[in-house]
Amino acid sequence: MVALDWPGKADCLAAARAEPLGELVACPGESVAFDTSQNQIIEGDNLEVLKHLQRTHAGQVKLIYIDPPYNTGHDFVYSDRRSHARWLDMMAPRLSLARALLTADGIIAISIDDNEMAHLRLLMNEIFGEERFLGVVVVQSNRRGQTYRQISKSHEYLLFYARQDATLRELERVENPLPYADALGPFDLWELRNRNPRFGRHNRPNLYFPIYVAPQDVDDIGCAKIALAPDVRFSLEVWPRNRAGADGCWRWSRDLLRTVELDGACPVVVARQRRDGGWNVYEKSRKNTTRAKSLWTETGMINELGTVELGTLGMGGCYDHPKPLGLLRKIIRICTDGDDLVLDFFAGSGTTGHALLAANREEGTGRRFILVQWPEPLDPAGKPAAFCDALGKPRTISEITRERVRRALAETGSTEGFRAYRLSGPRRKSS
Repeated sequence: MVALDWPGKADCLAAARAEPLGELVACPGESVAFDTSQNQIIEGDNLEVLKHLQRTHAGQVKLIYIDPPYNTGHDFVYSDRRSHARWLDMMAPRLSLARALLTADGIIAISIDDNEMAHLRLLMNEIFGEERFLGVVVVQSNRRGQTYRQISKSHEYLLFYARQDATLRELERVENPLPYADALGPFDLWELRNRNPRFGRHNRPNLYFPIYVAPQDVDDIGCAKIALAPDVRFSLEVWPRNRAGADGCWRWSRDLLRTVELDGACPVVVARQRRDGGWNVYEKSRKNTTRAKSLWTETGMINELGTVELGTLGMGGCYDHPKPLGLLRKIIRICTDGDDLVLDFFAGSGTTGHALLAANREEGTGRRFILVQWPEPLDPAGKPAAFCDALGKPRTISEITRERVRRALAETGSTEGFRAYRLSGPRRKSS
């Protein structure tokens, strides 16, 4: 594994081990259903808040999603106009603390762009382990692209890591429904030959055997019945070989094939002739879900939608570049279920909380959230200040976070509420 090092690395990681500053103070007046809610919105430096959460939520968070500063040269509370080393100083202790909050099967998903993608991969490999890398998703966040660049950039990344072992939930098939049907309902054809080149006759000899096809017994979509022993009817022998003729293996054993219907009206395994005259063997799969792919191009992923969605809550112009609900709803859907706990410690406008409330309503689940946001002052000029003045609230992003969730609760008809907390005391200068 490639080692990642930078000036000041030891000091920044030591900051993660230092005792937390301040204390979390409850703010019932800024909450909704404080006495009954299991959701939290915490205002304060996320480094210190993460330390406090070690005492109350270690090993309890199923999903962490963050949209940290991208280090693009724009002004930001964490000194976004910085070198790569300064950005790593900010991220490393927070990610180290975040890992300890995850459940054993917990997942962290991080939005990032090209500026720090390479460094983030190395940092995550060091903190979580290279073997815990689940994948990277390319999100089409801007269809027109940034046309002022040499290559018009139209994407961002989502980086997924697990704490230990994790399984992502599958999604319902929408764009490509099951293409075939029989008396039992829709199905697709999945090749029974194991297509993974690591497996074959050499290491799975029990899965290397002939299957016999009845080439004259073909239905209206060209599928023929199969058997495990030859006779006059099942006269065509098929072995699990790849296109080059090399010996492979089946995914199913003989014993498993004997347990399913092969010769009835709706056989579970069938054969179909290829264009070159050969035959493949297929499982009739009735599974109507699919794994998330590494390219997300749905309309709901476009960043501009995040601004539109804030506008529909009456909060137009109060926050720059909020993430769209569709992105967070998809992340939440594939990473969590039931009453899982979700943490976002760069909460921004509160999209994560809003998306979780929407997911609970749609799926009948009881997922919970913790949102953390530093009270970054908003520009005193323009719409953000006017928006906050109309509410009679402080001009900070953390107030935007709370207000959005209040309005999302009303929009979704949810009674879940949230408990508001504020980190009191001094702020660590190096954070």
